[in-house]
Amino acid sequence: MVSALIGLSLVALDAQADSEQSEFQLAQQCYKAKQFISAVKHYNEAVKVNPTNAKYHFQRGIAILELKDKDGALADFEFCTKASPNVAIAPKYWAPAYRAAGKYQEAIDAYTNAIKLDPKSVDLYYGRSQTYVEHDQFDKAIDDYTQAIKLRPYVDYYCSERAQIYAQQKQYAKAIADFDQTLKINKENKGIFLRRAQCYVEIANYKAALDDYDKAIKDKPGQPKAYALRAKAYERMGRKDLADADRKKARELGEDFAL
Repeated sequence: MVSALIGLSLVALDAQADSEQSEFQLAQQCYKAKQFISAVKHYNEAVKVNPTNAKYHFQRGIAILELKDKDGALADFEFCTKASPNVAIAPKYWAPAYRAAGKYQEAIDAYTNAIKLDPKSVDLYYGRSQTYVEHDQFDKAIDDYTQAIKLRPYVDYYCSERAQIYAQQKQYAKAIADFDQTLKINKENKGIFLRRAQCYVEIANYKAALDDYDKAIKDKPGQPKAYALRAKAYERMGRKDLADADRKKARELGEDFAL
């Protein structure tokens, strides 16, 4: 009887081992295929069967990062360091995990350490720049965007995002230059027209501003925001008649913010 029970226990253990390995392998396959939701689902099953396996937690944490989870990745990485102190998790993983969990300084420190190890990683500069932006350290964010642009000058949104920071800082000439560069890299990035137009308005270059508003309206004639913003530009120019016409058009199209 005892031997029979032992035999059954061994069979159950084998089935459990097969189950967790099967789930882990499925998770790995999904991760490689960039099917991150499915990957996390299978990692969860593997962890459920064997909750003390640090490797499962680590791989799940990496997958969770791809889903921009708020704190799941950090919880998995912290579990790994407690369960297996000898497990070394690279700073490039800690950094976005801290950032997603809202631990700003820890994220910055981890990004900085990661950049020291890999000073040509564009993703690290970009991640740190966004973290700086989220915490109003705009000068440092600009420096990191600049590094990212040097390393990958063909990525249009690095320029457009830096332009937005320059505009926030009222450095309109620099913002306009970055918006210009964005369009040189990607002429289909037509959302730039409205943002560049607003910079032109701020420096009273109304001719250029109106040209950009016209382009934005031509691209999306049913977009009320372009008419609303152009109305404000006309007002600053003293063209009340044109401002009223644009304001009316914006309302017809459903504009619901203060005009």
